[in-house]
Amino acid sequence: MKNIVLKFPSVTIAMKAKRLLGMKKIAASLVKLDPLHTKSGCTHALEIDYTAFYEAIAILRKNSITYSVLENTK
Repeated sequence: MKNIVLKFPSVTIAMKAKRLLGMKKIAASLVKLDPLHTKSGCTHALEIDYTAFYEAIAILRKNSITYSVLENTK
């Protein structure tokens, strides 16, 4: 199973995104990234299944939540 990591500017925003995605039955795991691997120093992210990617970003955009796609994993 492939996952996509979405990076957020703060842990508060990451938690809000997780709650919004959960309301739409999209599983998301809060993960802490190694700050050495992120250019902005931001270390807060959610890991979601790639099959839910487009639905997840639509929800985030609708709610004006800033994110960036970091990487594909697994």
